[in-house]
Amino acid sequence: MDMPRHHLELTSRLEHLAGASEALRAFCANLPIPPSDLDRLDLALTEALTNVIEHAYKLEEHHSIHLDFLRGERNITVEISDEGLSLPPEMLISPPVARELARDNLDALPEGGWGLMLIFELCDNVEYQTHGGRNKLRLHVNFTQNPRPS
Repeated sequence: MDMPRHHLELTSRLEHLAGASEALRAFCANLPIPPSDLDRLDLALTEALTNVIEHAYKLEEHHSIHLDFLRGERNITVEISDEGLSLPPEMLISPPVARELARDNLDALPEGGWGLMLIFELCDNVEYQTHGGRNKLRLHVNFTQNPRPS
């Protein structure tokens, strides 16, 4: 059985963040996702899109961002795809590593990356890859309760 999926393309404008959030909530409207899980995915999506617009595209407003919403058996995945600047590998440290660095030496933390740390904290799994000039960030949020049958 195919799982529900929705594709959305938007341009790299901060004004489009609300539309992406609305699209996610519409996709999840009839799914058995607890509100708290939807809220954390929505916040992670907003933070990730803000990072793409501000950092990957340097606030240039004419670029495309592709979003795919996918429902798994017990989770929701959001895939964000862009052709902007890639994330430097040192920005992809996980929250436990970042917390350990902060405890030992705040100066050891990367200059930015607080938004990424928030994304890692909000999501159950985060994947990032870049290939052929395209960046893909996948945000996975598992249902905290057993989903009701659809």
